[in-house]
Amino acid sequence: MAEERRGSRATRPLFGQGMAWFGYRINRSLSTGSKFPFLMLAVGTLLLVLSGAQAIYLGLFSQDSLEAEGIDDRFGGGIFDSYWWSIKHVLDPGAFAEDYGAPVPVLIISFAISIGGLVVLGALIGLISASIQQRLARLELGNTRVVESDHVVLLGWGPSVPGLVRNLLRIHTSSTIVILAPRELQVMREGLRRVGIDLRRRDVVLRSGIPSRRAELERVAVRRASSVVVVAHALDEEQEGVETDVEAIKTLLVLESLLRDASEESEADGSKRMAATQGPAIVCEISKNENSEIAKIASRGRVSSVSTADFASRLLVQAARQPGIVDVFERILNRDSGGIVVQSEPGAVGVAFSDLAHSVENAVPIGVSWVESARGIERNAAALNPEPSYEVDEGEKLVFLARNDAVLVRNPAQSWPANGRVAVEGTASDPSDRHFDSVLILGWNSLIDEIFSELNGHATGRTKVTVISNASTDQMDRLLADRDFPRLELEIRRGDTVSRPLLADLIDADYDCIFTLADESDGDDPDARSIMTLLLIGDISARRKRPRAPRVVVELRDGRNRDLLEGSVATSVVVSPDLVSVVMAQISLQPVLGPVYRELLSAGGIEIALRPATHYANVDESILHADVISLGQSEFETVLGVRLVRDKGAEVILSPDAGQRWQFGEDDRVIVLSQQIYR
Repeated sequence: MAEERRGSRATRPLFGQGMAWFGYRINRSLSTGSKFPFLMLAVGTLLLVLSGAQAIYLGLFSQDSLEAEGIDDRFGGGIFDSYWWSIKHVLDPGAFAEDYGAPVPVLIISFAISIGGLVVLGALIGLISASIQQRLARLELGNTRVVESDHVVLLGWGPSVPGLVRNLLRIHTSSTIVILAPRELQVMREGLRRVGIDLRRRDVVLRSGIPSRRAELERVAVRRASSVVVVAHALDEEQEGVETDVEAIKTLLVLESLLRDASEESEADGSKRMAATQGPAIVCEISKNENSEIAKIASRGRVSSVSTADFASRLLVQAARQPGIVDVFERILNRDSGGIVVQSEPGAVGVAFSDLAHSVENAVPIGVSWVESARGIERNAAALNPEPSYEVDEGEKLVFLARNDAVLVRNPAQSWPANGRVAVEGTASDPSDRHFDSVLILGWNSLIDEIFSELNGHATGRTKVTVISNASTDQMDRLLADRDFPRLELEIRRGDTVSRPLLADLIDADYDCIFTLADESDGDDPDARSIMTLLLIGDISARRKRPRAPRVVVELRDGRNRDLLEGSVATSVVVSPDLVSVVMAQISLQPVLGPVYRELLSAGGIEIALRPATHYANVDESILHADVISLGQSEFETVLGVRLVRDKGAEVILSPDAGQRWQFGEDDRVIVLSQQIYR
């Protein structure tokens, strides 16, 4: 008896374990996908139909049963009729009422399968509803796969992304823009809505995910994309502005690995669709210039990187040194007015640049581009402002600053006859491009160290730089660690940049230049503080008449706030995110522009400068633009156009015809491409 009891106890746990295992498998199947519940429902429905069909053995087609309205033996009362009767009751439980008068066994089976049919229909409706809700939830979370080709993939999210998307939509008119970012869809939708992008009418697809994960990149079909734009971003909003290059570089590593594997698979299959030199064009935003080399290594030279800090700081200091330079940059980057064009001109091979400058209509030749190979990967390279005697080599393309896309190079090239004209003596330097003895910087952000570097590079003597902000000591130490600026005398103080007494004391100190930065030190809207600070500076300056007002350069993050500064004391307004987004959008469409913009926007190389027009001709003296071009070539500079100051304001004219005749005024400038020299 004891052995029987032990056997019974051993059997019950085994049975319980089996039921538990079966229940566990059912639960897993229900939780891992929506197909299994539908399969179970189909099996249950089939069992009900089979059970109901057994009524044929209980008198389903007897004489008494056939008198009922719902029972019919049209096909002889066989198996087909029984299954038809059973299916009708399972799918339509109301058919039970039509069996009135049938034998009791038939009524019992009819009632049972009708109740079962109600359960099946209820379960089916519930499953369909749950499936729809799950699909909507996945859409809301941005977890679905993208099925696109020749689209533009934007990886990451930051304050500059909405403006970048707006430029991508304007340039990639026929492509879908797919955004993958570690943000909720509602956050991204709201950011795009604020810049006027209507997602209901635009080809913009939003997906939530971490771009540095391979599975996420596969989900947005990055292999089939025409362009990939990687922005400097953080994994959450709290980390924005701290260190955003890390995630961008990690994304480049994964992206390069994925594209390399795709290339190797294609080569193994004998496919030519994606060779090692092909694939989507990759553009990456790097916030810190020192990380550009790391990004290049991570992508094996495949990426065209744009350093936002390098470009923005350079433009801010240039705007202080050369008023009007911001308008020139905006015109150059505006595709509606032509912009930079790279094209092949076989007829220009062997022609010197001095002759090409007089042989091009609607454009100015500013450099050459070619393809070089390294590590089995071909990439574009460029050189701007070549010497006038440089002859175009075979295989090189010409880089133009064009008024429109219709660039015409006359063949054969024609040279401009020398007429003995020389530059006006003593006017080479721009009196407005003076050395700053003292500079005031109001606000603090991630550009501050790059601004110091630019000021230090342009200083001809000792420059005192005073910084007022709410930045903490940790923020200052983190940005300025291991940085040396030998020509700058730095004074960094904590203070409220919207305090009227403080600003009044600072303006009394008579600074040469005042920078109002988009202040990130206190977490508020950086543009709002810049605007309030500028209003106070304008009011204080108006009350205290001074013979020489300082230049005031304002940095904004949102271009829509520019109109608020109309009529203010600001000498120049720099909206660097807008300009950087235009550059990245253009490179994503034409990768050949990557090295061109890198040459143009990087510090310590080629720069755009404004020369006094009186260096080329006396005031009100008539001069042909062709002569201005020749005078620029004599000083190894490429003349891009002119900036004319008239009663209605300043006008920037790029790529004028060589036959255009000018009468320059005292405040007019000639726009040239020259070699930047750091002292």
